[in-house]
Amino acid sequence: MKHTKESIIATARTCKTRHEFVITKNAEYQYARLRGYLDEVYAIFPPGEGSRASRKNAQHTKETTFAAARTCKTRLEFIFGKNAEYQHARRKNYLTEIYNFLPERVGLPPTSYTEDEIVAHAKKYSSWPEWRAADRKDLAAGRASHYDCAQARGKEFMAICRAHMSSSQEPRLKYSDSELIASARKYQHKGAWGLSTNIEDRRMCYAARYRPGVWELATAHMTRKHRRAGRSLPSRDASGAPCPPVTPAALLALTPDVFTDSV
Repeated sequence: MKHTKESIIATARTCKTRHEFVITKNAEYQYARLRGYLDEVYAIFPPGEGSRASRKNAQHTKETTFAAARTCKTRLEFIFGKNAEYQHARRKNYLTEIYNFLPERVGLPPTSYTEDEIVAHAKKYSSWPEWRAADRKDLAAGRASHYDCAQARGKEFMAICRAHMSSSQEPRLKYSDSELIASARKYQHKGAWGLSTNIEDRRMCYAARYRPGVWELATAHMTRKHRRAGRSLPSRDASGAPCPPVTPAALLALTPDVFTDSV
C-alpha cells in the first residue's frame, strides 16, 4: 500500500492519542517520521487524557500535592501510588514537610523532629553505622527514625549530622603496622593467613589489605602455593629416601613387570 501525506493524516485522525498512533499504526508512523511529517501529524492531537503531553504538562501545586499525600497511609504508598505528585514534591523540596505527617510504616508515629533535635540525636553516636543501628531499634519499638528523617532532608543536612562522626574505614587502624606484620609471620601463604582459624589473624589480614605499603611488607616472605593438576609422582620412596629424577632413559629401562606389579 502506497502512503501519502493525506492518507497518513487521515489515519492519524482515527486515533485518540499519539501513543495509540505510534503503536497501532506503526507503518504510517514510520513513514511520517522518515518523510518529516510528524510535526504536522502531532498537531492534530490535543493534549487529551492518556497522552504523554498531558502527563508531562499536568499542573501540580503544593496544595494538590499535599492533598494527595494525605490520602496515603505510608510513604511507600505515596511514592508508588501517587508517583506524579511524589516527583513534583521531590523537585520542589516538599518531601520534608510531607514526611512530617506521613509515617514510614503503618503504626509508626510521624517524623515530626526538628533539625536541632536530629542533630542533637546524631551527636550521641561516634559513627553512622552506630547511629543507624540505634535507629533500627527505635523503629522496632514503634518510634520514628531520626536517621531516616535526616536523609529526607537531603545530603547537605546529612553531612552536618555526620560531621563529628568517624569514617567507616577508620576501625581498620586499631591494628598497628608492626602487629599486622607479626601476624603475617605465622603463615607461609596468603591464603593460609586469610583463612586462618584464628579470627583475630583473619581480621588483621583483611586490615592489612587496605593499609598502603603494609600488605607488601607483611607478605614479602610468603610463597605462592602451587597446585598440580591430576596425580603427581611421589618425591620419596617407601624407605624415605628421595626418589631419583625421572628421565626418558629411566622410563625406557623399565620392564613390563614393573607396570604389571604396579597395577
